[in-house]
Amino acid sequence: MDQSGHELRESAIDPRGITNATLLGPTSSEYKFSEWRIAGNAGREENIDPVRGPMNEGGLYAERVGMHLPGFPGKCWADVNSSALVVPSAGVRAFKTVVPLDVPSGLDVSVTFRLTSTGNEGYEPSDPGHSNRLRALLFVNGYQYGRFSPYIGNQIDFPVPPGVLNYKGDNTILVTVWSQSAQGVEMKIDWKLDYVHSTSFDFAFDSDYLRPGWTEDRRKYK
Repeated sequence: MDQSGHELRESAIDPRGITNATLLGPTSSEYKFSEWRIAGNAGREENIDPVRGPMNEGGLYAERVGMHLPGFPGKCWADVNSSALVVPSAGVRAFKTVVPLDVPSGLDVSVTFRLTSTGNEGYEPSDPGHSNRLRALLFVNGYQYGRFSPYIGNQIDFPVPPGVLNYKGDNTILVTVWSQSAQGVEMKIDWKLDYVHSTSFDFAFDSDYLRPGWTEDRRKYK
């Protein structure tokens, strides 16, 4: 589910993700689910997304069925009437939006996504009981471009280059938020311009091949 901190030297061949889990609680009645299934990434050892590569996805349900990919057909999304992405208890939620861009020709525009949570300077939580004990993944047009763990590290800015971002069309943005607190967590996502320069390079180049979209075969990985 989360490969942060995985050893990339001598232990690079060790299993990734969760290697052990323990359910805590005095009795079985404390557990609020009827099924617990552990699943790896979609396709397992098959590289079903050769453009983005086999390390781009993990085993979250949203990743397996391709919610992060452009063109995902799901229509069951609930509207979020808040600027905060909230998970009210322990668990995982996915938040998605589609943002159109139309950057004028002749401009070099650098875009950075900023992820913040309680504890970051200037952040005002919608509920004082919400904490920052979360792990979030940022997907931009299907690419995993940010890992946000505010109670562990302090990185909040994640720049995304043209080609991954579609400067002349729609951009699918998905954030998965894994709450590790029974009292709930929350975070916010925004983006900012780092700079704007004049350029002779055409940043509106044909980059569709870099952003392959959702296909029907993703349905079998539920």
